[in-house]
Amino acid sequence: MTTAIIVAAGSSSRMKTNISKQLIEIDGIPVIIRTINVFEFLPEIDSVLIVTRKCDIEIIKKLVSEHNIKKVSAVIEGGGTRQESVFLGLSHLNSDNDDIVLIHDGARPFVSASHIKEIISELRSGSSKAAAIGVPVKDTIKQTDERGYIENTPDRSKLVSIQTPQGFRYGIIMEAHKKARELNLSVTDDCAVIEALTSEPVKVITGDYNNIKITTPEDIILGEAIIAKIQNNT
Repeated sequence: MTTAIIVAAGSSSRMKTNISKQLIEIDGIPVIIRTINVFEFLPEIDSVLIVTRKCDIEIIKKLVSEHNIKKVSAVIEGGGTRQESVFLGLSHLNSDNDDIVLIHDGARPFVSASHIKEIISELRSGSSKAAAIGVPVKDTIKQTDERGYIENTPDRSKLVSIQTPQGFRYGIIMEAHKKARELNLSVTDDCAVIEALTSEPVKVITGDYNNIKITTPEDIILGEAIIAKIQNNT
């Protein structure tokens, strides 16, 4: 069984709008529907679970029905943080330890189906129990101290910008999230839970730069440009 948990419970404060960024339309289609559809049309995906804000549950259910989406098994309420929302999503699943779960940001509508397949293939092969999409960092990164002075410059050739989906065997990611709650450990992504609390290595699969996260108004413009580019290439 392979399930995608789509996390769409953020406050959207940087979008400077009264509605959730996942509900904003890009070229006439809500971001969340664009995101769900990538997983909907993949035969490798058995079901999709949406974790969102309480105020958006019925709206998303209505959109799922209007767009004739079949794989969404439930739309549930998330928590106060992304980490809490992921834990609630994992807890909702009735999965076996060896099942595959993909965790994806609802605001990343341009993820490539081929990269999702690569993660699933990596996990199914047994080579890894944890894998994520990432892209090489383009800019030089500086680490600064508390006063704002540069301390060092990491080797850019070894740096990647991690995206989603991030994929795991259910047992290892569920147990890691449980431990994180017990230890009051706060992380910004699910790979970090695995890194901090297990000895399991995380495989990085090279993605592409189109897999942006819609976060600010400028991202809407970039998203429209990505759609135009995709349409021109088909």
